[in-house]
Amino acid sequence: MQRYVYGIIQAQDVLEFDVQGIGDGAPRPQSFPLGEGLAMVSTPYRGEAIRPSRRNMITHTKVLEAIMAQQDVLPMRFGTVLPAAADGETILRAHKQQFVDAFGKVGGCRELSLKIYWQGSTAFDEVMAADEDLRAARDSLAERDPKQSHYERIEFGKQVEAAIAAKRDKEAREMRLRLQHLCTEFSQGPISDDMMVANFAFLVTPDQEAAIDEALALLDQVHGARVRFRYVGPMPPFSFVELNIDPSAAPLEGV
Repeated sequence: MQRYVYGIIQAQDVLEFDVQGIGDGAPRPQSFPLGEGLAMVSTPYRGEAIRPSRRNMITHTKVLEAIMAQQDVLPMRFGTVLPAAADGETILRAHKQQFVDAFGKVGGCRELSLKIYWQGSTAFDEVMAADEDLRAARDSLAERDPKQSHYERIEFGKQVEAAIAAKRDKEAREMRLRLQHLCTEFSQGPISDDMMVANFAFLVTPDQEAAIDEALALLDQVHGARVRFRYVGPMPPFSFVELNIDPSAAPLEGV
């Protein structure tokens, strides 16, 4: 039978985790020993490719969190299904060193996610307040017929967009400098929203987590009226290790 895989752990015995997994009847995930102290946490799975539905993705994350509550876990990419013919010896032979290296990198650590957003019209208002030329252009356009000033309005929009982008880069850099030295490893993700200032991930030990909590509390006191902090974690280290098991014995990439 095929198996849906959640992650890799360090274990020699078969372990069962008290959480519902993906598949018919919401099976309980179990560890499948690969050998040499490594195991794959998975559930039996029948059917085609896993649909990337909200429910399935939440289930995948909840399983990883349940594992993480007990021990370190290397999270597997959502939707990883191994064929029935895949065996532990082949997987271990192909990927053992990368599993070991990844545990050496993230062992004892968790991930914290921080997304920072401007409140309301903060970015536009502050850009206008800081740039006399933009204010003059805005005021001039407000007095002109929109049809006759169409191209000028397009150019004004581009100037505002560029000013906000520069502002975003500056603020993200300042926030990063205040926080990145507090963690074991730091990652900066893509901007997914016009209101987003920064998208950070931190790999932390428990002591470092407390330090980042304190630093963010201070930042919120200073900037809370103009930006919103979306702070999530601890969670499995998604941003710092990504596994993609290939049962054909081809080496993993990018761990």
